[in-house]
Amino acid sequence: MKDKGIVISTKAGFARVEVGCLNACKSCAARALCLKNDLDTGLLSVRNTLQAHPGDEVTIDVPDTMYSKTLIHLFAVLLGGCLSGLALGYLASRWISLGASESSLIGLCSGVLAAGFLLTFYFKKRNNSDLYPVITGITRKGEHHE
Repeated sequence: MKDKGIVISTKAGFARVEVGCLNACKSCAARALCLKNDLDTGLLSVRNTLQAHPGDEVTIDVPDTMYSKTLIHLFAVLLGGCLSGLALGYLASRWISLGASESSLIGLCSGVLAAGFLLTFYFKKRNNSDLYPVITGITRKGEHHE
């Protein structure tokens, strides 16, 4: 999805861009990153690859497909952890003195924790900057250029 906005501030390769909130905001993949206010505008943190300055009018590209892929992977790992934990807990009930229900619940919790640790390690190691919207063009220079 492409959008236009005005750069409000910049810091360390990122920019805060004010975008107008339209009806498309309800289905926008970046709405989790958007800080919407009461004036029907939102603030997005975007990668500032073009070194835009405050006051510049910019076009941004929101990586919808990347959000979708990441969410699918995230939920697949969590679901896999849940199902694996349940199965291992159920199988372990044959060797421990707990019933199948109790050991399955313990396995479920263990599977969710293991999946959570895997996801935490994965996202800390991964370069997550490709999940941020990126400035793709400067349509009008602002007054604050040096």
